[in-house]
Amino acid sequence: MRARGILATTIVVAMAVNGLAGCTKKLRPIENRPPETYVFVQGPVDTVNHRVHLYWYGTDPDGNVVAYTFRWVYPPPAPQDPAWDTVFSAKLGVGTDSMFTMFTGDSAVVSPRFEVYAIDNEGKPDPTPAVQTFWLSNRAPEVVITEPLGLTDTTYASVTVAWETIDPDGGGPGLHYRIWMDGNQASYDSTSERTFTVPSARFLQNSTYKSGRRTLYIQAVDDGGRSGPPSTMTWYVKAPAAVLENNQGRLLVIDEVPTGGQNNALLDGFYGQTIPQLLPAGTYSVLHAECNYGGCSACYACDPRICRIFRSARDFAQTLRQFKAVLWYRGGEATVSPWLRDFQDSLGVWLDGGGKLYLDGLYLVEGLNTAGALREEFLRDRLGSTGLFNCYANVRGAVKDSTAGWGFHSGPPATAFRSSVYRDSLYALADSWSMSGLSGGVRGFVVTDTNFVVLWALEGQQDQTINRGLDPPNVGFQVPVGVTVPQGMNGRIVLMSIPLRYCQPAPATRILQRILTEFGVIP
Repeated sequence: MRARGILATTIVVAMAVNGLAGCTKKLRPIENRPPETYVFVQGPVDTVNHRVHLYWYGTDPDGNVVAYTFRWVYPPPAPQDPAWDTVFSAKLGVGTDSMFTMFTGDSAVVSPRFEVYAIDNEGKPDPTPAVQTFWLSNRAPEVVITEPLGLTDTTYASVTVAWETIDPDGGGPGLHYRIWMDGNQASYDSTSERTFTVPSARFLQNSTYKSGRRTLYIQAVDDGGRSGPPSTMTWYVKAPAAVLENNQGRLLVIDEVPTGGQNNALLDGFYGQTIPQLLPAGTYSVLHAECNYGGCSACYACDPRICRIFRSARDFAQTLRQFKAVLWYRGGEATVSPWLRDFQDSLGVWLDGGGKLYLDGLYLVEGLNTAGALREEFLRDRLGSTGLFNCYANVRGAVKDSTAGWGFHSGPPATAFRSSVYRDSLYALADSWSMSGLSGGVRGFVVTDTNFVVLWALEGQQDQTINRGLDPPNVGFQVPVGVTVPQGMNGRIVLMSIPLRYCQPAPATRILQRILTEFGVIP
């Protein structure tokens, strides 16, 4: 049998060769037949989500299917001959399915048709594409603002908002949000995050800042282009000052001493009387930090109190930029300032942009065995110092240890201070307070240049026969307890680790006036 097969094959081959040799006509090749394409779903279908996973396949009677091309055609008035989409390789089954997220716009249901055709290994397409019409639904997403500001809340021209999203059929990776002010939907900001800080420029009215109630709108738009109803928030926005210069107030006074705090009446009385004497009316603003912590019920009415103002570092930075300078006092508060702790990086950027800051109080800088708001790198980068002076004082109750925490007392003997920069001297009239279990909140700075020293604690005496000295006594040496350091673009920080008004009011007023003059806030 095997021999017969071989013989038959030989005969066939020989006949073919002889026939070809004696033939004067070329053989007509067999025509390539086109492939056929199929969609797994055929016929009437129920309404499905606008995010749909489709499968298709193709057959070729005389070869192989190597690619597919498809498109979606929406009903009129949409174009009925849109371009075909990318051709996918069908090798090893790749290109026979895809997840589609279909555009619905603000329509609840759309009915596009899907068209797909196969291409064989000789490049011939299926002349009759597979076609299937789908009914696709898309439900509108909604935004719910978390912790919204209300009519009794106040900020300057900056606000940070956060929200949750409700989308019954899933927002998808293309979910994003539009944010606009006061009905000005044509000029919206867009984000894919669920938190946003409104730029200060959005608060401008006729190119200036004005006080009044404002309304913020947030609208979700899902991956199918369906937009939901906007969520709104209305609150009171305060202009930086009644009299603006280049859309800035001259001075922002931050009062971080709460009602009932250490010597609050003394400090509020001092600044409340001194600032109006030094600056023209309407050129400055006062921010009471305690109002931000939920203590104020009608901030816009009890102007100038500001509620819940700094929700993010950008809020902090944008608010500071609305003022030429900032005067910030913490008094004898034996706490760590949450604003200074959380937003010191933004504070540094503002200073490098030309901002000018006066800051006084206790526990301003963290150090050895004692707490503070500003980090060690802020000390090195911003305060012209390599570190802090350490002493040997009570830490953790009555246990003495090395620490960066100094104290001072009103006497007898009273602690004496002097400022060669501002040509004045002071004596402490009030004692410093300390955190429970920690040493004092005064800081001594190891400066890189004595020209940076704005306030010296004069040499103390162990026998306390002279009315000066820190606690513990700085016997035989003076301690820099305040610095004035230039920053980028003519910015400057003046930091005193004692409350200025814990000394006599007359020299405190003179020094404050000279600082604000240096800042360019007053003539």
